[in-house]
Amino acid sequence: MIQVSVAFDGVDPAPGEVTLGAEGLERAARAALAHAGAERYNLSLAVVSDAVLASLHDRYLDDPTETDVMSFDLSDELGGPAGEVVISLDRARRVARARGIPLAREMALYAVHGTLHLVGYDDLEPAARERMRVAEREVLLSLGYAPDTGVHEFDERECNDAP
Repeated sequence: MIQVSVAFDGVDPAPGEVTLGAEGLERAARAALAHAGAERYNLSLAVVSDAVLASLHDRYLDDPTETDVMSFDLSDELGGPAGEVVISLDRARRVARARGIPLAREMALYAVHGTLHLVGYDDLEPAARERMRVAEREVLLSLGYAPDTGVHEFDERECNDAP
């Protein structure tokens, strides 16, 4: 059985802003789990501000910079396949605006990306990164999002970090 819960923690859409609400985030996470063949999972998604996610980034990865999404494997603590994905609404807004794409699509990408990390996908090495990018594209297409051919922040950061 797959259980998914979603919470918006201290962040609200701006007037007239179209975000991906709880139902859409749950749908994106479930699609990523299905893509990975996960038949049992307890997943929590939290949408927070840049400040909250930067604090978590500092606390758990010793890096105080802002980031877009973090995943926490909670399987040991909860006694089975479980995790939490934390998404920055502030970052999603900025990236979507800069790239000229819908905010809902950027939020769906973060939910999919974070969930894929929890079920074994990684993006540290080039081959693993390509596998994750393919999975992200397939999941987003299954959710009805048009392909996005631009370089994404994930890729820019990884390219900038490369020698």
